Amino acid sequence: MSDTLFQHILVPTDFSEGSMDALRLAGRLAERCGGRLLLLHVEPLSAVAPPTGMLTDGLWERLESVQDAVCRSAAESLRRLAEEEVPSGVPATVKVLTGPAGQTILEVARHTEVDLIVLGTHGRTGLPRVLMGSVAERVVRQSPVPVMVAKAGQVGD
Repeated sequence: MSDTLFQHILVPTDFSEGSMDALRLAGRLAERCGGRLLLLHVEPLSAVAPPTGMLTDGLWERLESVQDAVCRSAAESLRRLAEEEVPSGVPATVKVLTGPAGQTILEVARHTEVDLIVLGTHGRTGLPRVLMGSVAERVVRQSPVPVMVAKAGQVGD
C-alpha cells in the first residue's frame, strides 16, 4: 500500500457540467497519487412500495421495470465516462444506486474505503438552492472524509 494520501476517490456524478469537471479533477488527482476512482450515480427514483391498493393492474411492476432500465442506462453512461474521461492507468469502477443523493453519497463514503470525495456543484444560490436543496453542501457538512468541490466551468480540460 502506498503512503499517498488519496488512494481511493469517490466521484459522485449527475452527468452535469459540474460533475464532469469534478471527474476530470479527480482523474488528474488519482493519476498523480497513484489512486483509483469510484464513479457513483445516484438515481432519485425510489423502489419504495406504495400503500396496498395504490398501484394495481401491474403498474408497480412496470414502474420497477422503468427504474431498472434507467439504472442500467446510467451504469452504461458511467462506464463510457470512465473510458473517455479517466486517464489511462487510473483504475475506475462504477456504481449506480437509488435514493436521496446526499444521503446515499454519505452512506457510500462511510461503508467503503474512500479517502476523498470529489464532487461538482451547480453553483446555485438563493431560491433555486433552497427549493432543490444542496447535495454538495450536505456532503461537505456530514462527510467522514475530506471533500473537494469543483464548481462548474472552473476546471479546465
